[in-house]
Amino acid sequence: WTAREGLTAMAGCSLVVEDRALGFVSVFDDRPLTHDSLAALRSVADRVAQAVHRKNAEAALRASEERYRRLAEATSQVVWTKRPDGTLEEGAATWAEITGQSEAEARGQGWLEAVHPNDRARTRRLWQRAVETRSEYRNEYRVRRADGDYDWWQARGVPVLEPDGTIREWVGSSTNVTGRKLADQALAQALQQEREAARRLRTLDEMKNTFLAAVSH
Repeated sequence: WTAREGLTAMAGCSLVVEDRALGFVSVFDDRPLTHDSLAALRSVADRVAQAVHRKNAEAALRASEERYRRLAEATSQVVWTKRPDGTLEEGAATWAEITGQSEAEARGQGWLEAVHPNDRARTRRLWQRAVETRSEYRNEYRVRRADGDYDWWQARGVPVLEPDGTIREWVGSSTNVTGRKLADQALAQALQQEREAARRLRTLDEMKNTFLAAVSH
């Protein structure tokens, strides 16, 4: 809109993006507003609206990422991000604290050096497949602690995609599942012992039946 009061000319324009009003901009001038100046105002308003929209989107994205990070930190021991090529970017400090590696040693693909030698090739293969196919990564492997012993860890990561489908980054978490693994192993051992006891009992029954049959004969 435009208006003129005394010797002051005024013009205003809404800031609209995707049919959503983001604000309003107005100008005042002591000179008459021409068609060209109004067109310029409209152009400036469009650029301002796009800038405001972009800033709002960036702020919403940062807030969303922060919520995700806090949730992940509340449920996991290690939260990490990786570059599109799969090399470790953020989370190296926590990983280094657990494994005794330096942050520099843990970055890139260096974190694999703390994975148990028997699990390392499989871990590298599963991670490379996830990167190549841009799909979810899941794995369990043993990690060497700073004191030299090993713990079992469960890792999960997902790619964050750009609108064109390319990978912007990877986000994921790693959780220490040693307690569950030990419980599973103890249960498996107990079941094995139970099966062995049942087998011995069947053998004794067979021997008893054989003996009774011989006596009866």
